[in-house]
Amino acid sequence: MKGNIRMDYTDNKKVSEVLIWGAGQATREFLKYRSFYDGVIDIIAVVDNNNCMWGDLFESYPVISPKEAYRLFFDCIIIPSKNYYKEIEKQIISEADIEKTKIDNPLYVAKCKLYARYHSDVDKRDLLSYIRTHELGVFNYPFKEKYERLIPDTGYDQNAGLYYVLHNGQRMYMARRFDTVDKVAEYYRDLCVEQDKQSPHLYLEEKFDVEQDDVVVDAGAAEGIFALSVIEKARKVYLIETDKEWIEALRYTFKNYNSKVKILNTFIADYEGYNTNKLDHLINEEVNFIKMDVEGCEYPAINGAKRLLRESAKIRCAICVYHNDHDEILLEEFGKKTGFKTEFSKGYMFYWVGIQQHYILPTLRRGIIRYTKRKNTGLMTEGGMYGKEAET
Repeated sequence: MKGNIRMDYTDNKKVSEVLIWGAGQATREFLKYRSFYDGVIDIIAVVDNNNCMWGDLFESYPVISPKEAYRLFFDCIIIPSKNYYKEIEKQIISEADIEKTKIDNPLYVAKCKLYARYHSDVDKRDLLSYIRTHELGVFNYPFKEKYERLIPDTGYDQNAGLYYVLHNGQRMYMARRFDTVDKVAEYYRDLCVEQDKQSPHLYLEEKFDVEQDDVVVDAGAAEGIFALSVIEKARKVYLIETDKEWIEALRYTFKNYNSKVKILNTFIADYEGYNTNKLDHLINEEVNFIKMDVEGCEYPAINGAKRLLRESAKIRCAICVYHNDHDEILLEEFGKKTGFKTEFSKGYMFYWVGIQQHYILPTLRRGIIRYTKRKNTGLMTEGGMYGKEAET
């Protein structure tokens, strides 16, 4: 095999020697942040197909031809370009006997850093093993592969002017920006991965589910897949969403359930302001289940529901904890302080936001925290429990 045997980047004592493919803007952007991955990768050269650039310097690195690159010892070829990634990958594989696992995108840097950080954690070994031979994504477990070739049953509603996908036999409408079958299919595949039984983002489990005649709050409803999966059991469902296109789609999806579905166009937090409300002020009845995925505002949103949590005799919550660095800690502490039994979904997500997660401090995060209200003989106060307590 040409090129050296791939260094196992999981050996955190070594610096990975890499080639960067493409003397263009994507590489220039990647190299802007080289100070953050100094000591993690060592860039040997920049490779380009343009023979006019061979022998020149690009951002202080020598530019070489593909033929010369294939003769070098290297651990990985990083391709910064998103638009031409597949094309370049195909060229490399066809021109040289190089394994696909030796070609990667800029998140190769994050892979190296993730292993250096977590290589001794037993519960993360399966994830770290998986990313050795796969691109780093949000979900890094084999279960996601079964959806790669999924072709959902889609359709187009002429009257609504919207595409929909059949989910459990019911039409689930898409926002107008999903204006082709391919876009709809790709989005639905991602939803299926997200809610797979082995996914870290799974809201419901066999022993943690919406029950018959529950009042449900779906905060951050988006396309409504969660609410649609429990709509037959629920007595009432509050859909909280602010995206106008999703609100339009939700109205079509739940048009046959107008008697039990209420759509609220508002942000939720622990204060009142312009189009921002507390759950405590929005809902004036006992709630049995809260699902919350509000793009990083989960902690203030659940803080604005203290009355609901206190006054609802039987309530469960499934709350996203991966959007912010410390949400896992904050929301676990909040749940315990408020008198809930807490547990996390299984597995970990890699949720990256900008440069921090790409190059600076990559982290693996829990996906969902689940709250279950405890039986008690005392009272639940805003500060927690007092009186005698017994877990269910």
